[in-house]
Amino acid sequence: MGNIILTTPEELRAIVSEAVSGILPKTVSNQSQIDTVTLNDALELLKEYDISGYSVAFIENNETDCDSKYKFKLRIDIENIGFTVENTYKINFYINRENISKRESKISFSWDKHIDYKDYQLNKIDKKLKLSSQGKFSIFPEERVNAMNVFVFLPKDELQDLQEKATFEIILFYSNGRDEMKISANVFNIK
Repeated sequence: MGNIILTTPEELRAIVSEAVSGILPKTVSNQSQIDTVTLNDALELLKEYDISGYSVAFIENNETDCDSKYKFKLRIDIENIGFTVENTYKINFYINRENISKRESKISFSWDKHIDYKDYQLNKIDKKLKLSSQGKFSIFPEERVNAMNVFVFLPKDELQDLQEKATFEIILFYSNGRDEMKISANVFNIK
């Protein structure tokens, strides 16, 4: 028993505490933390948009292929139901033919090429068609705008299969989320 040190319990606690604190990482105080958010982050949370509606109308087809296709006009409107201006949005219209075993579809689209603020892209992926329109203008709160205005040409020999087996969908993408709407294929009716 070589060295014996006499000390008080308080001094021993201080010596041990000092030795341990040099080894362990510093801890954050247990005081309650207040959540903070910037004004821009708060405004992002308030963004919300909606597909405010769509309409499909049968139109007498006076074009050259009128014997083989029905012509419909598709209009999709969107509305800013949030509290901030939206500058980034895109609308997609899908026709999904996965449940139809028939050959390659002859569905086609057309739009007024003279309207320079509309820019449509058509993509075919297997049995799915996607028509897209990227927003070009800001949408202010409580404002409703036309996002897509196109003609859809459906082959007469496919119309019944499309009405019974195809699925139609609209998806609106915007900077803080997305909104989806399924469409009944029966809207593509001949009156």
